[in-house]
Amino acid sequence: MDTHKQLIFGPFRLDAANAVLWRGAETVSLPPKVFALLHYLASNPGRLLTKDHLLDAVWRRRFVSESVLKGCVNELRKALADDPKSPIYIETVAKHGYRFIAEVKQVDGAETFVSGPLLPATGTISHGACPMPWVGRRSELAWLEARFERACQGERQIVFFTGEAGIGKTTLIDMFLSTVKHPHLGLLRARCVEQCGAGEAFMPLLEALEARCRESGGKRLIDHLRRCAPTWLMQMTSVLAAEEREKLGDEVLGATSGRMLREAAELIESLSAENPLILVIDDLHWSDHATVDLISLLGRRNTPAQLFVIATYRPVDVDLTRHPIKRIRQELQARSLCAELRLSGLAEDEIKEYLAVRYPEEAGHEALSSSLYRWTEGHPFFMVNLAAHLVDLGRLSADAGHFGSNLTIPDNLLEMLDAQIDRLSDAERHRLEVASVFGEEWSAALLAAVAGEDLATVEGCCDELSRRGQMLKSCGVDEWEEGVVAGRYGFRHSLYREVLYRRLSPGRRMQLHRATGERLERGYGEKSRFIAAELAMHFERGRLLSKAIAYLRSAAENAVRRYANREAIGYLTHALELSDSLPETERHTLAIELLIERGAVKRSMNDSDAAVADFSAARERASGAGLQFLELKAIVEESRVHYWKDRPRCLALMSEAVERAKALNDEMIEIRVRGSYAGWHLSLQDWSEHHIRDFQRALDLAQTTRNPELLHASLTLHSSFEYARAGYRSTIAVAEEGMAVAQTVGDALRYMICKALCIRSLIYLGEWGEARRHIDSGLQMAEKNDNVFAIIHFTLLLSWLHEQAFDYRGALNLCQAAMERMRDQRDLSNAFLGVIRLGWAHLGLRQNSEAFDSFRKGYHILEACQGLMDQYLMPLFHLGLGEYWFTQSEWKKAEEHAEKVCALSALPPDPTHRALGHRLLAETAIARKEMDRARTEIGHALSWLGKTEAPVAAWRVYATAAQVESVCGNSQVAATYRHRSAEILGRVVQSMDKTDRLRQSLLEHPLLADLAA
Repeated sequence: MDTHKQLIFGPFRLDAANAVLWRGAETVSLPPKVFALLHYLASNPGRLLTKDHLLDAVWRRRFVSESVLKGCVNELRKALADDPKSPIYIETVAKHGYRFIAEVKQVDGAETFVSGPLLPATGTISHGACPMPWVGRRSELAWLEARFERACQGERQIVFFTGEAGIGKTTLIDMFLSTVKHPHLGLLRARCVEQCGAGEAFMPLLEALEARCRESGGKRLIDHLRRCAPTWLMQMTSVLAAEEREKLGDEVLGATSGRMLREAAELIESLSAENPLILVIDDLHWSDHATVDLISLLGRRNTPAQLFVIATYRPVDVDLTRHPIKRIRQELQARSLCAELRLSGLAEDEIKEYLAVRYPEEAGHEALSSSLYRWTEGHPFFMVNLAAHLVDLGRLSADAGHFGSNLTIPDNLLEMLDAQIDRLSDAERHRLEVASVFGEEWSAALLAAVAGEDLATVEGCCDELSRRGQMLKSCGVDEWEEGVVAGRYGFRHSLYREVLYRRLSPGRRMQLHRATGERLERGYGEKSRFIAAELAMHFERGRLLSKAIAYLRSAAENAVRRYANREAIGYLTHALELSDSLPETERHTLAIELLIERGAVKRSMNDSDAAVADFSAARERASGAGLQFLELKAIVEESRVHYWKDRPRCLALMSEAVERAKALNDEMIEIRVRGSYAGWHLSLQDWSEHHIRDFQRALDLAQTTRNPELLHASLTLHSSFEYARAGYRSTIAVAEEGMAVAQTVGDALRYMICKALCIRSLIYLGEWGEARRHIDSGLQMAEKNDNVFAIIHFTLLLSWLHEQAFDYRGALNLCQAAMERMRDQRDLSNAFLGVIRLGWAHLGLRQNSEAFDSFRKGYHILEACQGLMDQYLMPLFHLGLGEYWFTQSEWKKAEEHAEKVCALSALPPDPTHRALGHRLLAETAIARKEMDRARTEIGHALSWLGKTEAPVAAWRVYATAAQVESVCGNSQVAATYRHRSAEILGRVVQSMDKTDRLRQSLLEHPLLADLAA
């Protein structure tokens, strides 16, 4: 059949070309194989299609059993609301197959149709998950419907359902959803599962969204995620091709937990902007902290949204684990930003209603409802199962008057569940006990593998239990390894699983967890990291602690990739606790590595004190165990923290690291450590040939080995050294290579540092248009990722550009905004750059006393770090002070700072600042009327200009040279210098976009007016 044609049957339209099923203006969510099955059936209306025929056509017979086909047909019937007893779409032909009996019409695929919500609710609300008829809860439903109406008016609603296990939280949600009649309703349902400690960051919502992306019509959702929430789409490995992931990786480089949280809130709000969206999150007591943060953020944001969030949790579990959801709920409730619905048991009349609906043929409903209420206090789960227990005993139809005296009720209602389990066959009971180890849901293929049975036999058993409503429910299908497609099942309630799990002996339980972990590990292979937390749980309970720790470390890596540092720290802390039970030979190495990894995560959170504590603990343990390499690694990692907070300590630690590296007798390690120390020393202290040699050896090693970690660290330092030598073109080339490597390894900090080096070089090269574009993209990236350090730095660079273009007021405003954000930062580099830029802006505005106050703060910063400051900043600092003293006619002090600039620019030889230092000396000599000295100094400045390309310095030097010659009476030479100065400044203007207001500021400079004349 032509896939460009669309099929119409009943209220449905099937668009095969775009893999979408429509009900009117709404899309119906179907998994790919279920959609393919519907398309094949509808393409052959009225024709009997045998089971073998369908398996060949849809699955190509890839290890698929008939139960998978049966499960897909059941799922399809739910989506179409087709009753198998009186079908209008799919007819079952007993022992043969299926026939599509509805009338089907074809229409041209070019016709336009109204598109529905990206998360359509159609087909996702079903009554089949719970065995009890829906009765009672009328007041709760009325309350929820009123809340939903408020949500439809744009007043977002956050509702928490709380209550013990089995009280009916999920059933009430299903009841409520079945009453919602909005034609364009969106729905997203997520469920948290129990893992080691808090669950993986955002996992419930990620899995729910990823599943919807894989459904028919999911491409629209993927495109929407790409626009609104690229950090989320990046986590959905099954819906992105490798090249798409690589492209998206560049966009999300440097993302933070704040960005992922913000994008999630904006995504959900965008989905609820035009049509109402119901977001359901079940079992929040097992959730990760990031998901809780998202609920809190959704509650606190005040933009209009047709959003209705329903979250369920068990208060007892929350209290036992001290889960933050209780605190978040209380905080929101105190501000009237959420509501709580505490569920209690059913009333006696509601139990009577249930009995009448469930067992209409039985008598004595009124008397029995009273007894059931007394025995169960209306607890729905216990009531339903106790009623079933009585039916099995043949007592439900007994004389109502004798219930109280003749009926024996188990002392503990959990014994009733045991009795139900005991009535299963040995094979059924064995399979369910094994399945209880897996969790709430699982694949029949996993159960068959762990139980050591044939898949078809296991699927048949599970399918039968699901059909009878005995403990299991069908949850669709899974594609297992090597193309095996198997049914997916789950327990109807967590209490069934808990009772079955408790029946296992400790030894048997351990054995099954171990077997489950090993089977999942084999099945997922290289993709095992995607279920790292689940594997860690199985191996921990299976007492394979080394493997559990390995997967906890992998789970921590997953969390870091999701910018969920708290969850990563939780995994690593738990791994540390487990490591105490390992043999001593293994324990120390693992514990030290875990401490270093945890310290690195804390460092990325700017929690420097906690990071230092972990690195110090790792160093101490390594020293005690004689593990010299790990001790060295801890020292180096700690030094990186101190670069930002205690630079003398940074250099002292790296000096110690050099000595430790010698003792290891490993040339490559020593080269790397010496290179790192040389880099810090050259950046912070002074320039020496042996440090240059050490750094160059480390750089050569990095280039030879092409080790990404070593290479991108070396490239960053290399570009900074080129910049210190005023080699601006080579700085840009090396920095761009460093940025590319930083993107590959995902190091946003070094990416930003290299980008800043490019910007500073472009400013000196007079290519201000390109510098402006780099600043804008850097700020955009930093703001998108909530990177305060980068926001401050790029704002200060933008202030620098404004000051160079004579927009001193704009420079001052930008600098003050950056300094305001710096209040909570412990960053010496940005602080020092900030006071320098502030001083220069004040000088431009002739606010001399304010300028001096700013530069004086610079001295305080230098004292705090014992003078260990980024060397590229020192000439700017002293040049600014020299200019200040020049305005005060303090010639001697001005000369002292100018000479300091020249001295600082000697090593490494920095022609740009050497030229500017001599220019200031020439200006001072002119003021003192010492013209011979002025000509000498300006001659030195001109000679240094010949050693570099630095237009921003050149136009100033030429302008001063013109002044010297003019005072000396050489008007023609003065005019030549003035013309050169104006030409250079003109080229700077031409580098800028015509719409850039800084361009106009430059054009107003007198030099350019002279040039125009």
